[in-house]
Amino acid sequence: MAMAAANAGGIPLVLGMAMVTAPVEILLSRFLKQIRSLFPPLVTGTVVTLIGLTLIKTGMQDFAGGAGAENFGSLSNLLLGSFVLVIIIIASRFGSGLIKLGAIAIGLISGYIISIPLGLIDFAPVFNEGWLTIPRPLYFGLDFDFAHLLPWMIAYVVTSIESIGDLTAIAETSGEPVNGQLHQDRLSRGLLAEGLGSMISSLFNVMPNTTFSQNIGVIQITKVGSRVVGYVVAVLLLLLGLFPKFGAVISVMHAPVLGGATLALFGMIASAGVNIVTKNGFSDRTAFIFSISLSIGLGVTYFPEIAQSLPAFLEVLFSSGVAVGAVLAVFLNLIVPEE
Repeated sequence: MAMAAANAGGIPLVLGMAMVTAPVEILLSRFLKQIRSLFPPLVTGTVVTLIGLTLIKTGMQDFAGGAGAENFGSLSNLLLGSFVLVIIIIASRFGSGLIKLGAIAIGLISGYIISIPLGLIDFAPVFNEGWLTIPRPLYFGLDFDFAHLLPWMIAYVVTSIESIGDLTAIAETSGEPVNGQLHQDRLSRGLLAEGLGSMISSLFNVMPNTTFSQNIGVIQITKVGSRVVGYVVAVLLLLLGLFPKFGAVISVMHAPVLGGATLALFGMIASAGVNIVTKNGFSDRTAFIFSISLSIGLGVTYFPEIAQSLPAFLEVLFSSGVAVGAVLAVFLNLIVPEE
């Protein structure tokens, strides 16, 4: 979708379409109360499980060296990724205090440091970056094309479904309720913030926003789900965004280092989804809907090319295994009788 817009009109068209269609998610956030019956724990749990299982493929790809790596799957990559994973396991299971809370950071930093003497990091991009940059709104400009309107609208619906799953999983792992008015308000505010963020980011030459599923695993490992921590990190990220060299230091990280850390997280996301689904028992009906939705969703994830012959507006939806699984779970939950 974004690539199609980029090929047709470059970055201005991508940013313009992202801003114009962001109100789709904003409107959905205002009507969640009316459609909340479509997203019971069975559906949201299925979505979370699909997100976790889908991300495992990405984590394993980085673990082995990253997409397109010439030495993909080499022993050095596997050993480095395993080193990071072992450090995280030891720190999170046997550490205490700050060691336990900072298990992910300790693993990443340890892997990063080990990579330097092994010659696995190229610091040229860091040296080439400047020290300070000031955001320039509308640097690339904005463009619009009606031909891309429907696919972008559908894409925002898809990301909304995935975000509902992420927000539900974060509530579950933080010990918060995943039913009732409190959770409903949380979902509405989350989608509203995401939609508004996508509109604002377009003005500042940045791609649309969506929830970051990996954070679910971070909360599970650290047991820290405080909003205060989120606020502090958000401020730090805003400040670091003004200093390109810091971003470059992160960007040159060797892929297996990141893969070793993310593999520790993605399985936890899937397990959080299973926990949501089974919280009120695992009946034959639940098992039927969960297994069918999971099978089809993962099948599309493994072979997204099966949607390439569909019309463009459907291809956007059916090329996402998470979206397909979510739609199927909603449909089956409506038509399969309780008894």
